[in-house]
Amino acid sequence: MSTLYPTLVIGLGGTGKSILWDIRQRMMARFGSFRELPVIGFLGLDTDEAMDEELTGEDLLSGALSFAASEHLHLTVSSKQMKNIKENLGSHYPYLSSWLAPESLIHPSVVAGAGQIRQIGRLAFLVNVDKVQAAVNDSLRGVTSADSRTTTTDYLKQLGYSEVSVRAKPLRIYVVGSLIGGTGSGMFLDLGYLLQEDTIRVMVSQYQPVTTGIFVLPLAGKTRSGVDTRASAYASLTELNHYSDPDSTYEIQYPDGRMFSTHEPPYDFTFLVTTQSKHCTLDGPRSLTQMIGQRIFLEATSLFSSKIQSNRDNIRKHMAETDGRGCNQYFFTFGLSTMEVPTRAISSACGAMFMRDLIRDLRFGRYAGKESELVIDPAFRENFLQEHRLSEKHMREALLASGKQQTLDQALQAEFDAFSTFTGKSVIAQLRQLEKKVDEGLTPRAGEGGVDGEYVKLIEENATAQSGATESLLTRLITALARKPDRRILYAKKFLEQLKSHFGELKHKYNKKAQDLPTKIKRGDSAIKRGRSELVEIASDPVLAFSPWRKSAYYDAYTQRYGRDAVALTNLRIESVLCRTECMVGYLDEVARVVEQLHRRLESLDLFLEGLENRFSELARQARRAYVPVNGRVIYAAGNEEMGVEGEVEETYKRITDGRRDKLLQSFFDEIVDPMLKDDKARLDIFLLERKGVAASEMIEHLWGSASRKIREWGNLEKLDAVETFLRDTNYDNEFKRIAELSSPFLDIHRGDNKFEDTAAKQQTMVGFHGAARPTAPHQEKFKQLCETYVDGVAGHTDEKLIHLEDTSQVVFYREYGAFPVRLWTHGGAMRQAYERQERKSKFPLHLQQRGFPFIPVEKAAREDVDSVSTLFLVAITPGVDIFTRDARDDSHELDFTEDGIRRKVRLGGSLSQVGLRLLEPENETVVKRIDSEIRRRREELGDRQFVTLLLKFRNSWYDTITDSERRKKQFELLDAYIRNDRGLDEARVQVAETVNQPSAMQPVGSAASPAPSGYAPARPPEIAGTAPASTPAPPGPAYSPPAAAPASAPAPAAPAEEGLSAREPTPAGSDEILKQIEKLGELRDRGILSEEDFQRKK
Repeated sequence: MSTLYPTLVIGLGGTGKSILWDIRQRMMARFGSFRELPVIGFLGLDTDEAMDEELTGEDLLSGALSFAASEHLHLTVSSKQMKNIKENLGSHYPYLSSWLAPESLIHPSVVAGAGQIRQIGRLAFLVNVDKVQAAVNDSLRGVTSADSRTTTTDYLKQLGYSEVSVRAKPLRIYVVGSLIGGTGSGMFLDLGYLLQEDTIRVMVSQYQPVTTGIFVLPLAGKTRSGVDTRASAYASLTELNHYSDPDSTYEIQYPDGRMFSTHEPPYDFTFLVTTQSKHCTLDGPRSLTQMIGQRIFLEATSLFSSKIQSNRDNIRKHMAETDGRGCNQYFFTFGLSTMEVPTRAISSACGAMFMRDLIRDLRFGRYAGKESELVIDPAFRENFLQEHRLSEKHMREALLASGKQQTLDQALQAEFDAFSTFTGKSVIAQLRQLEKKVDEGLTPRAGEGGVDGEYVKLIEENATAQSGATESLLTRLITALARKPDRRILYAKKFLEQLKSHFGELKHKYNKKAQDLPTKIKRGDSAIKRGRSELVEIASDPVLAFSPWRKSAYYDAYTQRYGRDAVALTNLRIESVLCRTECMVGYLDEVARVVEQLHRRLESLDLFLEGLENRFSELARQARRAYVPVNGRVIYAAGNEEMGVEGEVEETYKRITDGRRDKLLQSFFDEIVDPMLKDDKARLDIFLLERKGVAASEMIEHLWGSASRKIREWGNLEKLDAVETFLRDTNYDNEFKRIAELSSPFLDIHRGDNKFEDTAAKQQTMVGFHGAARPTAPHQEKFKQLCETYVDGVAGHTDEKLIHLEDTSQVVFYREYGAFPVRLWTHGGAMRQAYERQERKSKFPLHLQQRGFPFIPVEKAAREDVDSVSTLFLVAITPGVDIFTRDARDDSHELDFTEDGIRRKVRLGGSLSQVGLRLLEPENETVVKRIDSEIRRRREELGDRQFVTLLLKFRNSWYDTITDSERRKKQFELLDAYIRNDRGLDEARVQVAETVNQPSAMQPVGSAASPAPSGYAPARPPEIAGTAPASTPAPPGPAYSPPAAAPASAPAPAAPAEEGLSAREPTPAGSDEILKQIEKLGELRDRGILSEEDFQRKK
């Protein structure tokens, strides 16, 4: 079952938009479209208006994958805005003045990127935060709406995904980008918190939103605009670590004055990745964006999502804990490797090649490459003219149509014929009326205000009506020709050229006729007058009045002279009207104009299709050459790995189309292209193809996606099984181990750090392949066994670790490691050095806050390091040791010394942990060494017995001088451990206690007769000031070796000390108890519960 979740991916800067690009490509390759899956949405944010062009370069796929207006925001700051900010930062921009440094404002505007300056990226974000918030809200509404789920479900079912499931929740929100430049690293924190702000949080709370940040870190520094990318990235990491710490508070004021604050980290889950893992280095940023894109695509569209979420729920408890240094553990990383039959690249390239051939066939048909051989059969033209009533005869009939199933000339002739029989003298008067009616009806208006005759008007109206229908008629003709495999557009163009010539000749004929008609009409008018006079004479002759020959004479005169001439004159008059510009000549003009216009449109369409053909040719080339090899192994269906993707594409296309190319082209045309040619009345119109080309990106996406799907269907590419093909390799087991190792997380960390608890629960390993859930084929079962043998954690947990994929063409190895502190990154030290160098010399602030902001350090001091230097301080201020001078006014202590000729005065005060943290700052390393050497000197001067006597006296005085029991307890533990862990001091303490011969204050009740246990001292200091020193003082303890200093950026409170430290030399009863405990530890080791290392440490 395919499962999709509502997902919004927000890309920051160029890297972020490249990741969006990759996801859209995957969706288009898998589903034929990403626009038809509105439950997965995209939003790109950038400060560079030219980024889209830079991102796509000459990639013709850019049109199909381009961002709609609602899918991207250019966050710019105009020159006018920038000028106002510079001049009025402190007075008019309180939401900026609290953090924005004036020295960052070096550009007159922000339209071409942030210039690697993080504060500029943040400035652009906050100046446009209302637009960002509105765009995010719109995008979230889009991916979570019921309509989006319905549209997505319907589309997937059309593709054959019958068991598709489109869930309403949880809602996934990803923010992706790099921390290398100024845009992404300047926005990523504020955007993460904007998603938590009430205006967004309340709207999506019902969908159980989970926010995930995935950010790219640099491994090598490249300087642009004077800023080392490693330095700005480490500054970003410092801030990310600070706000992920539960002791920090994020606060912001928005431009409208509203405030927002929280103790939560910016994202629910934060992933950090680089181009390098323990086992491989990717081929640059493009491969990394591909890996991130595939990671998000898998979680949004497959069963990987539920398995990943299940592990996240289990790991939250580790995220809530701190490590041994008190650092937060909110960070994750991941790695991904694949075995892949490149069906995506092959079908995409073959699909583009198929579209190239289809467009070429649409243009030329069977005459491709031999255009000069095309000759239009004259009989075809005549048949067309007759069939579509565009012959001269049909055109005349159309213009003379009178609505009485007769043409005008036929109707008028019938009227004259009705008077061929003599009916009395009144017939002459009736003839005169008919002549007048015909004359008036066929007389055009004369001059301004004139009125056309009845018949003139009729002819003109008919001409207008016919002209309006001509374009539709010829458009249907061209469409019909273009759709016929043996005709196509080239034939239609040639045919239009012949029509143009034909109608031009016809117009010339009527123009010439119009020149001769006036003379003929004049002669006809004279003839009709003579004929009428003859009829009058016959009707008026008294001799014929009573003659039986009167009717016969009238009939002969009428039919042989007057009637014949009257009809002839009427026809000449009608012909004269037809020759007018408004009638037949005008009609022919209009037809010629339509033919010419359609010919030009057809030329334009052909030019458009030529561009489309070239575009698909280029897309086919790019799809082959732009294929990014996977992190893993590319598997070729035929095993021809030496051919590469390009060779595989050519072979596949040849195999699919050989012998049935024309049939496939016509099938695709009928199924896919024809529906694109239908207008709103379901009539086919070839020119709609060019009109749809106005939105060329959508049309290319649709055609290319459809062709790629058909290629997969015709070539059975969907049935190519990566697992089955891979297992044909005779060395498949070693190759399997190699590829599985490549999925190691792409952030190398010190998992063996002794202050970090590395547990199996923090690592998630999954393998996805077709049939993983319930293997049914032998090759699937065999691959499952490989997973259980070579992939850690799979054996015994196949239900959780093996994920079924609908796609048979790939295997995905996925590893995720989470809940670790960012201090464990192996490159962190080099990053910090670059950061410190840049911070000293850069005139631009590296941070988004003002200089001196008290960030929680990335690496906090270890508890034992703080305890060590705090103990040294306690010893150094012991009365009688007197390395420090105490100032009673503020209870501070001062050390005044000279080192290498340079005098230093250090004053320390505050709590003991604060003193310890200050001494661990890098600049105080020489101070710690000085304190240690002075203590050693004083110990040698006093001897161990006198030295320990001073320490015990100071210790026991704390009962009277320290009222805070926790503070007193802490100091007891530190000083007791100092004495106990030094053999010479511990033995001297025992000697002092025996000499005094009095019970120790901390000795157990009822044991007064027993010697004082090591590490315990009297409740009140004994009078031992005069005790003689031991005859042979114990050698001084080992020289002090300062612990690794914590970063200077900020002190943090020390972790609480362990309680219940036992004495080094216990009583005999205590010895028995310890032996019993050691035995129990040995049993746990033998049972495998404790490792040998843990056993030795606990022992």
